[in-house]
Amino acid sequence: ADDPDYMTWMEAAYSHMLAVRNLGQEFRLRQCMRQQGWSIDAWQLTKWSEKWIGKEANGATPMAAYMGGKLDPYQMMFDQPMAHTEATRKEALPDRRPCVPYKDHRCWKRMSKLLIETCEHCC
Repeated sequence: ADDPDYMTWMEAAYSHMLAVRNLGQEFRLRQCMRQQGWSIDAWQLTKWSEKWIGKEANGATPMAAYMGGKLDPYQMMFDQPMAHTEATRKEALPDRRPCVPYKDHRCWKRMSKLLIETCEHCC
């Protein structure tokens, strides 16, 4: 760890992993993401976070990857594909399918009152 603040960065990374682990365990979220047209696989993210911080039932037991005696964050990166396939595109609800995959996530209107409005706007 050449960076003197590496423990600060590791603490932030573990905090994110904890949030990802806990969100991915929510059944409704796992089902909803694909139906709404997002390619995020919450279950894969949960398994990845559990690899580095442990299962919720066992408490947080963070571990890190090292190479040559130094912290190696690249080994800890999530490396599963998050792209759409024909199968995941078909999982989207019918009113979302024309927009999947979303062309440009930055075009979504913030604070929209209508769920479909953002999809229509982005298509």
